[in-house]
Amino acid sequence: MYTRGQAIDFIEKVFGVGSMTNQGANISVVCPVCVESKGHFYTKRKLAIRTDNFVTHCWVCGYKSRNLANLIRKHHPGYFKEYVERFIGSTHLKPEGNQIEEHLHLPSSFKLLAIQDMSNLSLEAAASLNYLSGRFGEELRQSQNDKLWYWKFGISTEDNAFANRVIMPSFDVDGNVNYFTGRTILSHIHPKYLNPNVFREDIVFNEINVDWSEPLTIVEGPFDLIKCNTNATCLLGSELTTEYKLFLMIIKHKTPVILALDSDAKEKALKIAQLLFEYDISVSILDIPSNFKDVGEMTQSEFTSLLKDATSFNTDYLLRARIAKLLDI
Repeated sequence: MYTRGQAIDFIEKVFGVGSMTNQGANISVVCPVCVESKGHFYTKRKLAIRTDNFVTHCWVCGYKSRNLANLIRKHHPGYFKEYVERFIGSTHLKPEGNQIEEHLHLPSSFKLLAIQDMSNLSLEAAASLNYLSGRFGEELRQSQNDKLWYWKFGISTEDNAFANRVIMPSFDVDGNVNYFTGRTILSHIHPKYLNPNVFREDIVFNEINVDWSEPLTIVEGPFDLIKCNTNATCLLGSELTTEYKLFLMIIKHKTPVILALDSDAKEKALKIAQLLFEYDISVSILDIPSNFKDVGEMTQSEFTSLLKDATSFNTDYLLRARIAKLLDI
């Protein structure tokens, strides 16, 4: 964690002396994007930066960002390493006085499936376990209790919005809930997934179990993870940019990455691999066979077998991929 004073000192070191606004919650400095377009004579302090999480907004050019990574990387690259090492992973301002941090909460009456009485299951618990068994097959049946405990699958019996849904939560490094998804177990219920209204850029799914010193497998969605090796997380989509906490944590720890995106996301996988490669991150790409849509459709043994054949990404790999696309092969 960092203090407000530490955040302000760093911001002023990078962007110059600022002025405090919003009762000290924000600091306004000269926007480097405006300087780039208007010239070095431009001195208006119109770039507002929150001192608790570095969310930025320029009131002149309209630039917005969830953090300072892009601005520093492009306009003040000499400070990028310090920004990542000092502040990434310390996402919360250090509490002052009686300040209380607020965290995301699971749906009301959330109940872990792992602690249900298997001899006397409710209809919803039985249906949810049946869904998981059907989706994840032999992997779940062979070690059901371990899987249920590890992923903390659950149900909500009182929140109607999450009725007939399996809830899969995620926890940050401190053990606080940072995300969850509720997957319907009935085909006629839409939307298929219910998720909290949070910024996905700020989330590392399954962060509590991630070992940044070991190769990290990255898939697209939470339900793909149960087929992966244990050191894995997901994008909650198919994008990864310099604004994502996941990206910044990988850079901070120089974590090797194995990309295992859906079979229809090859171009996005190449884009992510190229971005990580530019930051000297070791990247491998796992090619999903055409008979599988995603990792979630495989068995765990099939995924483990493919993992051994993941191809290291480099400039030659990118060139071959571009040629193959041009030739449509």
